[in-house]
Amino acid sequence: MNYFSYRYAGTTMVGKMAAVSPDSTVYTDGFNLPAGQNAPFLGICEKGVLPDAVSGYASGVYAGLSGQAWPVGPGGSAIVTPASPKGQPRSLAVGAIRVPALAAGVISRGDRLIIGDTAGRLASVVTLGLAAGTGINLAGVADTATTAADQVVYVWISPPGDRHDTV
Repeated sequence: MNYFSYRYAGTTMVGKMAAVSPDSTVYTDGFNLPAGQNAPFLGICEKGVLPDAVSGYASGVYAGLSGQAWPVGPGGSAIVTPASPKGQPRSLAVGAIRVPALAAGVISRGDRLIIGDTAGRLASVVTLGLAAGTGINLAGVADTATTAADQVVYVWISPPGDRHDTV
């Protein structure tokens, strides 16, 4: 399989199936939530970085957790396990593999996908209407379609050497 272990460099929650970016500011093998649309793509965080008691699944969708503050008690005391998300190792799907991810909006099968937002949802370059010649950080190609944000889309992840492209 094409899953490799990386360490989370951030301090907020990362939802299940979130697209993440490389971040070597804290760890040489670090990852973090993307800074915004079309951010560099590292992989899909299959299980997310969540407190043990949080599932991230409600009313039929996985959504709403990426970027939310890690729960702490009065004075910053730990009220969840683990006490902090920083440094938590996670397996990321990183190349030439079909995996589920969260959509940022409408996606058609066969669309090229990039990071769509800071929550790590993927967006179609067609739906975004990017201008011809715009440089993109390709995350992969949609193998299924979605009709709205927060739906699960199956993606063929681009191999690491094939991630820079233009519209």
